[in-house]
Order: sequence, then structure tokens, then C-alpha cells
Amino acid sequence: MASLFYADKLCISDKHLMRTVKEQTGYSVHYCIADFIIQEAKLMLKSSDKSVIEISNELGFPNSSSFARNFRNPVNLSPLEFKNRASKTN
Repeated sequence: MASLFYADKLCISDKHLMRTVKEQTGYSVHYCIADFIIQEAKLMLKSSDKSVIEISNELGFPNSSSFARNFRNPVNLSPLEFKNRASKTN
């Protein structure tokens, strides 16, 4: 559970992290973490020469298909499609 990882790093309880994030943002901690990871993935796909697999590994996904599935849902493009479109606009 990602929230437990971050709560541990912040030296607070998982429940405290979840409650505080929800109160401050209106979103669940899981949503905020997932959104941050997708934003980081977009930045990496746009600005680096790393492959989708390398980025997937760096972001802690178990495999590139899991990364692609989690990326495609909010972005409506696969990571490779996003990377290719971003490289055409530069």
C-alpha cells in the first residue's frame, strides 16, 4: 500500500496521512499518489530519452504492461503513444 510507504517516510500513521490529505485536497491519498506518478511519468516521457520500460521500472511498476494500463486510464493514450506525440511537438 503506497500510503503506508509515504506515511512511514513522514513518520506519521497511515490513517493520519489519509485523513489529512482528504481534508486538505478533497481527494483520497491513493488518488493523489496515482496522479503524482502519472504527472511524473508524463514529464519523463516528454523530456528524456529513456524507454517506456526504463521509466516504468524507475516509477516502481512491476512491469511495463501494468504501467501502460495505469497510464492509459487517465491519459487515454499508451505511454508510447504519449511519448511519440510529445516528440512530434518539440
